[in-house]
Amino acid sequence: MKKYLFFGVIILLSGSVWGQNMQRTISWQEDAKGLLAGFFDGFVNKEGLPVYQEAIELNASNKRVEIINPVFEALPKNTGKNYPAVGEELAVVPTYIRSKGKCQAMIDFIPLIREGQTYKKLVSFDIKITSSTAKSASQITRNWKSSSVLSVGKWVKIRTSMQGVHKITYSQLQSWGFSNPASICLFGNGGYMLPKMNDEFYFDDLEQNAIYHAKDGQGNDCIFFYSTGTVRWKLDHETGLFSQELNDYSD
Repeated sequence: MKKYLFFGVIILLSGSVWGQNMQRTISWQEDAKGLLAGFFDGFVNKEGLPVYQEAIELNASNKRVEIINPVFEALPKNTGKNYPAVGEELAVVPTYIRSKGKCQAMIDFIPLIREGQTYKKLVSFDIKITSSTAKSASQITRNWKSSSVLSVGKWVKIRTSMQGVHKITYSQLQSWGFSNPASICLFGNGGYMLPKMNDEFYFDDLEQNAIYHAKDGQGNDCIFFYSTGTVRWKLDHETGLFSQELNDYSD
């Protein structure tokens, strides 16, 4: 008989749904090996990792949610394999939906983080709901950077067209002139099309991206990184339908 690793969710509400934080406790049950595998259907992605999903009802379209007070516990070190999709912080990007006059926030994330070679599981957290007040362009104060990260160091430009995890081998990095691939950094702002309106936010310099150093299936030392690709999916909050936004300036 197979033994499965799975987690359940215990939901504790503190005060009203819209006025106070909502507490969440994740109850994990490990399989006999204590590895990150064998989650029941509906809570696992194609990489074999658990996915926490929840729809949160909001009482107004300007409400926003965020994850606060996360508590983690270490998993056994013999996890069996590396998971490039697991970063050093939780990657939570809520999606907001408005349908038939009702507003919801959808959260969907991997409840794991990595510290060095150790994976940690999320055991509890709070969901905070706040109000977001949009400001006009004249009210927004931005702190522009005085210099670019491109002003120092050695740089090589790369491009990706597909969304997903990509790799670059150490040997390729060395052929580009990086004598110590273990010390490199990766910068970029994704491949989506830039905003057409000047009052829309966009970074004024390249942002540092997360990279993971590990060996590939052939035993080569590599860096792994995630790229958004060039196609953005945008949600129409009135119709509840998604549409594609292609980058007009990309192949």
